[in-house]
Amino acid sequence: SLLETDAAGTTVKNVYQLTKNKGNKFLGGWFYHKAVWVDMNGDGLLDVVTARATKPILGSANGEFVWLEQPSSDPLAAENLHW
Repeated sequence: SLLETDAAGTTVKNVYQLTKNKGNKFLGGWFYHKAVWVDMNGDGLLDVVTARATKPILGSANGEFVWLEQPSSDPLAAENLHW
């Protein structure tokens, strides 16, 4: 999730869900590791790179490397919330 706060950073104005929950039903889904802001595609905008995993009580663990590309226009506009 991405939190939008006021200018002071003290009040949360909106919470945006950036990815779909593909995790397991027992532990509530994915947990994320350290996220890094980096320009992955050379467009001058910082994107988010992270790793996520899920580990059910029973069964196999699953992990993914995730790149969330920042859109070229307002990243919090409704049409851009797929990133």
